[in-house]
Amino acid sequence: MAKLEGLSTSEVLQQGNFQSANTGEILNDRFEQINDIAPIDRIFLVDKNGTSKMKAAKKGLPPVCWGQFSPFQVD
Repeated sequence: MAKLEGLSTSEVLQQGNFQSANTGEILNDRFEQINDIAPIDRIFLVDKNGTSKMKAAKKGLPPVCWGQFSPFQVD
């Protein structure tokens, strides 16, 4: 959970800047750190409206076609 907290406290992300190179670096760095502890396929950066803004994923995975996330969505 501490790895995800690093995303939530990032000044770049708090300002809503989801397109900067720094944002991509932060997300990829956190993905690698989490994946080293507990293997995951993907991590998504979702804005306050539930819209996916950016993702990090293992290489070679098929693209994901979701755009909106709901707090009640179960996969």
